[in-house]
Amino acid sequence: MADATAELTRLLVRWRAARLERTSALIHRVGELVDFTPPPLPKKSKRAAVAEWLDATQREGPATLSARLTQLVPWLAEASAASTWPLFEALVARPADPRLATLAARALTRDVQVDLKSARLARRLLNCVERHGDVGHWRALELMSRRVLSGDGRGRFERLLKAGLDARPEGPELSDGECAALVTQKWEVGVAEVAPDLFAHVYEAPADRARRQVLADALQEAGEPRGEFIALQLAQEGEARQQALLKAHRKAWLGPFASSVEAAGCHFEGGFVSELAFKPLRATKFNTFARAPEWATVRRVRGRLPWLTAQMKSLEDAGNLDGDALRAYHRAALRLPLTTLLVDLSAEAGRVDLPGLLLTLPGLRHLDLMVRGRANLEATFAAPWPALTSLGLWPGDDGFPALELALGASRFDAVALHLPFGGALTLRREVKGFELVVEDAPRVPPELLSRALEAGPVRVVAAGRLRPEHEASLRALTSSRGLALER
Repeated sequence: MADATAELTRLLVRWRAARLERTSALIHRVGELVDFTPPPLPKKSKRAAVAEWLDATQREGPATLSARLTQLVPWLAEASAASTWPLFEALVARPADPRLATLAARALTRDVQVDLKSARLARRLLNCVERHGDVGHWRALELMSRRVLSGDGRGRFERLLKAGLDARPEGPELSDGECAALVTQKWEVGVAEVAPDLFAHVYEAPADRARRQVLADALQEAGEPRGEFIALQLAQEGEARQQALLKAHRKAWLGPFASSVEAAGCHFEGGFVSELAFKPLRATKFNTFARAPEWATVRRVRGRLPWLTAQMKSLEDAGNLDGDALRAYHRAALRLPLTTLLVDLSAEAGRVDLPGLLLTLPGLRHLDLMVRGRANLEATFAAPWPALTSLGLWPGDDGFPALELALGASRFDAVALHLPFGGALTLRREVKGFELVVEDAPRVPPELLSRALEAGPVRVVAAGRLRPEHEASLRALTSSRGLALER
């Protein structure tokens, strides 16, 4: 018997390129001829049955789908809309397959019984036809009662129907001989393989969504759950399903980072890790994955990195760096798209070469800086930052000099002073002056707060919780200068 997975994969690629009805008919016919009998659906809750059915069809690939869909039809007649719409929502994220559009179209035309009183389910069915259908499916829906979709749903149906019927697919049809050969033999399920370089293809251009979609399609056809996850995240759908997949596979999908991060603080976007929350990290451990290709999709880091590498081509927020890491970045002449940084230079002795260390980051917009000494503070404010809009400072005991410099720094949208024992003052620029935000007010030295109020803010805001006595004291201080305190 011939390999149905390989042949159906070839036919699906051909159909997706042109959406020809004849190729669609062959996919349906070959799928019906595959020697496969699905095991019974589990006798569990409807939601659990949906999850198991989705996992099975994902694992098995395109060869078993026709039999699985036939198995699903009587189940749909018994299931509630609340159990059914998540199924079709997940199917919308699958690689385009005309058999899925056929099931959805049959449900919309009431050839397959579902609860069409549910507007949510009707929308998911229509989305399924839009994603997986061709002109033949829209022709089948042309006579559908307009009462099935009402309100906004009806208007959208009309627009999609017109676009579907007006589509004029072009491309080579299979010859009569090829068609005859395909429908006159028996087919076994077979096994699909994913080309390993498709991951590398994504890492070469991590911002290219089309590359991720190609990988998602290939992985789904091979029965890999990562494919469904990538597709769902690209479509920004199926949040509950995404979380279920992450719970089962997060460690594997974190790849080389898995043993060094706090899993709960790591996030995925477009199916790939985009944020990493590192545990305290030794340089020897970091060296084992510092140049891993998986860095290509990481945009944000929480924790301290010993150094940066060229593989971090999407990195915007590098978390916490020290002077040695910045000097290494400068020597390596890297050009990463960094926009946000926390730099700890508090251990540096004497004056720090701030321009030499930080002005190699032309796209830097948000900088938090731990630095000591008035000379370093003055260099920070005087540096010709090309894009910096907000500055956060941990000035140690140099609070007064830092505040005076901040009051005169009109080119920053915001300057925050974080004080040694807690508390912070933030100056946010406005058209007619600045807004003063006081955080953890009892820990802000009164003389420092008084100096900030003397500068004449247009507004004073107290952030965080305050005990009544502390709030009363702060209100008295602001009102004595003719200012109202906002919460």
